[in-house]
Amino acid sequence: MAKHAGVSVATVSHSLNHQVGISEETRQRVFSAASEPGYNLGNLRQPQGPQRLKRVTFLHRRLPEGVGRNPFYSHVLQGVEDACRAEKLGLSYSSLGREDRLPLPELVARQEAGGLVCAGYFGSEQLRGILALALPTVLVDH
Repeated sequence: MAKHAGVSVATVSHSLNHQVGISEETRQRVFSAASEPGYNLGNLRQPQGPQRLKRVTFLHRRLPEGVGRNPFYSHVLQGVEDACRAEKLGLSYSSLGREDRLPLPELVARQEAGGLVCAGYFGSEQLRGILALALPTVLVDH
């Protein structure tokens, strides 16, 4: 079927299981190829609503003393980790400072974040950048 559709076996699997990252044109080509030899499409998983989060990034406003020295942020980070474990989510950590040269979208993309927990004070420019990412986001501060 993959050869008939002109795609990889993985693309066939992703298309038939309605996973993200497959164009609608490719998905339709795979479904057309699947229906020709009599493949029963009725047994497939139906498209779901919004994709479930897989990874959360804890984004901390970088301070000279670091996250570990402030008991408030240490407890927040521990709580986020506990919640991620309970929900079977991956968790990554990154800090953001004014002197950072890496653009925020690239930083978040490297973390493969599906959602953010932003801890600490972020200026209005940084908040606009965070909101522009259009990810589920929680802001936490004292």
